[in-house]
Amino acid sequence: WGGFPAPFSRELKRSVEGGDVCIARAMLRRYAALKDPDTPVNGSCPFAAEDEALVRQFQRGHSQQETGVFDEAVAQGVVACCARDGYRDSGASAGSLGYLYKIHIVAQQNRSIQQTGRLLDKDNNLIMTFTARLHGIRSDGTE
Repeated sequence: WGGFPAPFSRELKRSVEGGDVCIARAMLRRYAALKDPDTPVNGSCPFAAEDEALVRQFQRGHSQQETGVFDEAVAQGVVACCARDGYRDSGASAGSLGYLYKIHIVAQQNRSIQQTGRLLDKDNNLIMTFTARLHGIRSDGTE
């Protein structure tokens, strides 16, 4: 297969900024060896010294050369170990949470897989189904 796994398409290192940095940071923080995996991620996401340190820690834990660069090997490893965040729908209705509607989409590890989403009313009754594709990479390589 080779190459970067979705949602990654490039090396991440200092001076790089973007949504992929946010995703990498969240996954690296989820990595079991890290002390605080639930630290919130800010929205701007420039690749900073903290990220370089997280990558080095991941590389060290996986017997990779410690470069601090989020390269293909790190991306493959991070997606394999840390893409699943463990979220489970509680089954609570939208009404019990103070809302009129609830959207339910089961997310696969490969976010490029098309899913069937469900729109539920305040009592969890099905209103409609729809096709959904979560974040992934298009066939032309763009996000």
